[in-house]
Amino acid sequence: MGAQLGRTPNEDGTVNRKPTYEELEAKVAALEHSLAEQQVREKECLDGIQAAVVVHGADTKIETSNAMAQSLLGLTEAQMLGKEATDPCWKFLDEKGDEVPVGKYPVDLVLATGEELSGQTVGIRRPGEDDICWVSVTAVPVVDESGEIAKVVVTFTDRTASRAADERIRKSEADLRALLNATTESVFLVDKDGTFLTMNDMTASRLEERVEDLLGHCAYDYLPPNIAK
Repeated sequence: MGAQLGRTPNEDGTVNRKPTYEELEAKVAALEHSLAEQQVREKECLDGIQAAVVVHGADTKIETSNAMAQSLLGLTEAQMLGKEATDPCWKFLDEKGDEVPVGKYPVDLVLATGEELSGQTVGIRRPGEDDICWVSVTAVPVVDESGEIAKVVVTFTDRTASRAADERIRKSEADLRALLNATTESVFLVDKDGTFLTMNDMTASRLEERVEDLLGHCAYDYLPPNIAK
């Protein structure tokens, strides 16, 4: 077979030909199908994680999220897609309940420092909801080949129930302290080993110590054995 004009033959004498339009179209379709399958696998992986996951681009816009994140934030996947971290649709609160200023959101902090953020507790005021959802946040930067941050993966762990339980415990303790302090007598509670569990201010005053300095210490170090029992 002779070489075609203007084309350099291969070692075996064959000549490479340009692909037809139909062949190029088939290759593009195959690539699109492969990409779609990869996106489905990534989505399945995200949904399999037992935590709320939101992936932001370097511009803070949401690129993807899992079902748990959508449920926690009160938005559908379509509603979340493309939203920036500072979208007025939601507000972040600090542990005191004050609004976190723009630029101090978890994504913003990671983009500004390039460092991972771990274990930050924030409240989220969600659209159409009166209650506040409390979460523990971890945000991790993902860099590209040039070392620049390409994405930020944010993970939320719901702490609303545990925080409410902690608040109930603190309130019960405060109510107990108020009850103990209603008397002018020394009142204290110890465990089987004689360790102070709680006491009123009068007890601490008579021992010339602060309540917080006595709790957890042994009553036998401060009181006669017949009283410390």
